[in-house]
Amino acid sequence: MRASTAFRGDIEGLRGVGLIVVVTAHICVAVLPGGFVGVDLFFVISGFLITGILVGELATTGRIDVLRFYSRRAKRILPPAGAASSVRRAARTRSRWSATRTPRRGCPPCAPSRRSGGGGWSRT
Repeated sequence: MRASTAFRGDIEGLRGVGLIVVVTAHICVAVLPGGFVGVDLFFVISGFLITGILVGELATTGRIDVLRFYSRRAKRILPPAGAASSVRRAARTRSRWSATRTPRRGCPPCAPSRRSGGGGWSRT
């Protein structure tokens, strides 16, 4: 059984709104302190899509193959997650900031640190 691959503009629009909220919150917490709402939106969309897949499989086959469901998720999610993790690890080991400095809450242009003289960075 294959889930419907029809384009859903409404879902893509909601994903776009969620992405904008999350990215804006990461760029500058002071501008959008409720950035977690974007993450919540992603969870709601995921739940909606997963429910549709499971209901469709139940309607088609009369049962839900949980092992097959999770294996499909793993095949889809683990390769990009591994690649992102590898890139992040490589960038962190090459970064001159990684060993000596850690970011403070907020961002340099929006929330400079008064103790460190600004810039949003402090020694730990």
